[in-house]
Parts: sequence; C-alpha cells; structure tokens
Amino acid sequence: MARYHNETLYEPPIFAMNFFHKHPQDRTNVSGSRTVPYKDSRRSGDIHEHMKAGVVILFQQYGNLFRDCDALEEGVRLRLNLMQERKTKCEYLSGRDGLTALDTTQLYAVPHLERAASAFALLCMLSMVTGLVTGGYGLLGRQTRVLVLASCCSLVAGLLLTLSIALFHGKCHILRRTEILAGYLIPHKKVINASRTYSFGWSFGLAWICVFLCFTSSFVWLYKAQDPRHSRSPGSNYVRHRTYTSPDYVTYMDENDIFE
Repeated sequence: MARYHNETLYEPPIFAMNFFHKHPQDRTNVSGSRTVPYKDSRRSGDIHEHMKAGVVILFQQYGNLFRDCDALEEGVRLRLNLMQERKTKCEYLSGRDGLTALDTTQLYAVPHLERAASAFALLCMLSMVTGLVTGGYGLLGRQTRVLVLASCCSLVAGLLLTLSIALFHGKCHILRRTEILAGYLIPHKKVINASRTYSFGWSFGLAWICVFLCFTSSFVWLYKAQDPRHSRSPGSNYVRHRTYTSPDYVTYMDENDIFE
C-alpha cells in the first residue's frame, strides 16, 4: 500500500495539508533521502478517499530577479501556520511542528539561474553608477577619454541587464514546464497544473526601459566625447579666432600657436 503522511506540503502557488501520498515510482521520505521504488497496483492518477479530508489552497506567487515567494498576507500565513523564516528558499516540506523546512523540488538549475540573474543585475547597477560618475567628471574636466569610458560603462550595463533578464526568462521557462508537486498526489492535481496562468508585472517593463536607457546613455556620452569643446588638452589656454575668408564660424586654437 502507498504510505500516507499527516504533514504540510508547501510549494508556491499551492499549499496542501493533512492527507497526501507520494508517487509510487518516485518516493522521497521527509528527510530528503531517496528510497528504492516499489511496485504498486495503484495508478498515479488515483486519489485515496482519505485525501478528501485534506486541504488544498491555491494562491498567487510572485517572482523577481532575486527570489520567488508567495503573496500571502501575514494574517493568512498565521492561520496556515506558515510563519517560519525563509532566508533562502520559499519551497519546502514541513512537518506538523513547523520547525523543519526542506526543499520539495528537484529543480537544481533554478537557484543557480536565480543567483546568476541577481549577480548580473547588481553588476549592471554598479556599471551604470560608474558610467554616471565618470561621465559627470568628463564633462566637468572636458576630457574625451573619460567620456568614452563612461560610454563603455553604460554599454556594459545595458548588456549585463539584458543577460540578467534572459536568465530570468530561463528560470521562468523551467518553472512553467515543471509539474507542481511532482511525485505527490493531491486532489484535482491535473486541473491545477492545466489551469496555471502567468503574467508579467510592471517591473518587467521597467527592466526593459532601463536597458533602453543604458544604451541611450552610452550613445549620449559617446556623442559628448566628439564635441570639440570637450577635446581640449588640460592646462592649455584657448582663445576665439574668427576668419573672414570663408563663412563665419568659430574655432578653438591654442593661444601659444597664435602669438608665436
């Protein structure tokens, strides 16, 4: 017979309490160690009558570049006994005492993609701040090389943010293709997996706007570097010189060259 556990299973966006059992072909005990599969006449789609006494709660889940978590309010979490501190993960299998917390998924690539996306996002912010500081210094000091460096920093920031968004897309793609509560039987599991919906919030559009601003900033700094007024050598004195042999225009010449 299949084994039943009176425990709490929590994997956003689903929360199941009391009666559930694990897939006969893929069993993992509460401690996380895998056991040898055994043969059972019960099919994976069958639901035991005791599971009707269980509770299955669906809720919204939100995610960003840094972590995935639920959107439950504090009062709801208190009633569901989900007030445990979660410092690194949001998906875990907990016992009735609420003290243990184990990851229920086998998606080893997801945390690595999440950390990589976070790292590239932080590097993007650092590169963007560096570009703004060096660009301001180049404008005040009228130094072309500093402005070119600021343009490169802004360009790198845009590329890093684009790569970070791409990694975030990869994580979302894996989560979408993965069955919720894989290896566990809960009521209406097929309906729940087939009815999942996904949408991108305002922060997703803001991220692409930031990419556009990074590339625009790179172009602006490069354009400023080509301005003749920012091509002067530091320490040289320049005077205006107007010529009368061609249409009026203003050039900048070194004072030492004029009076030699």
